[in-house]
Amino acid sequence: PDSIEGIRTSWCVWFGDAMTSASHKLAAISSRAVPNVASGVSGPTASRAERSEEGSGSATAVTTQLSRAKMFWMCSMPIIPVPITPYRICSGPSLVGMVQERTLGPVNIAPDNDRLYFRQFLSGRDFAQGDQLAQQMVNFVYAIGDRVTGDCVLVDPAYSPGELIDLVAVDDMTVTGVLATHYHADHVGGSMMGLSIDGITTLLDKVDCPIHVQSEETEWVRKTTQISPDHLVEHSSGDVLTVGQIDITLLHTPGHTPGSQCFLVDGKLVAGDTLFLDGCGRTDLPGSDGNQMIESLGRLAKVPGDTILYPGHKYSEASFSPMSHVVKHNYIFDAI
Repeated sequence: PDSIEGIRTSWCVWFGDAMTSASHKLAAISSRAVPNVASGVSGPTASRAERSEEGSGSATAVTTQLSRAKMFWMCSMPIIPVPITPYRICSGPSLVGMVQERTLGPVNIAPDNDRLYFRQFLSGRDFAQGDQLAQQMVNFVYAIGDRVTGDCVLVDPAYSPGELIDLVAVDDMTVTGVLATHYHADHVGGSMMGLSIDGITTLLDKVDCPIHVQSEETEWVRKTTQISPDHLVEHSSGDVLTVGQIDITLLHTPGHTPGSQCFLVDGKLVAGDTLFLDGCGRTDLPGSDGNQMIESLGRLAKVPGDTILYPGHKYSEASFSPMSHVVKHNYIFDAI
């Protein structure tokens, strides 16, 4: 389609058709009506899940399919609703291409600081390889630490935290903490939209360490993960967490959620779902606020242009990019 309205209409029709198909299938199996999830609006994951479940013929399989579609729609599509700015559409074929890209391994970033340990892991490729949801959600997890002391923190260790602990252990690094960008289950684990995802609760069974959150996000994280408050360390914007001798600045960037936060370390910006290379996080979810998102994006636009942006999901062909390029080419900055 040539217009934003045409794109949005095509997107919703495709989404609705996929969800309707799954709903009819479940109704035929169970002879009971299926609730109209998200007002009949779902996402490209539904059709992919449907293909993977084809022939399964069970109500459980189709219910799982619907839950995965809801999770994808709720947590991961990088959009801000109109009239704040147009939708960011991640098309089905493009998404499939991203999910099936499995040739590259985890990214070990060459640091400017010789002490800095910085790695980027992609869910479904570098870890949780057998997890269909991890493949569909294309989450990034980051490890940041001090090579000399061997201490590191994990950013958003969901799906398979044990694997992530083992991956950094190969580099002689020990997990001493977790940084949570926000409360959604695809980032910290827990229950959401009928799905249960391993995350920080499972990690704490293996490593006793603090979970660092913005104070505005504390209760949301607790409700999603059922984690004990004793493990949560609350922060304010501008706080600096030192890992070994590596300083990580915590930036409160509300909008996607009340306590969303980004992390600045040695010229790198780990942005979670606040900012992607293309688009930004949704602002029509529980706790979201479009006006706060605009303010947060405005602050991020002011970081030095040579700062490298590392997003929370792989929604673009590239996995990271200089902020100067993002601010120039990400349409979202045209709207603020």
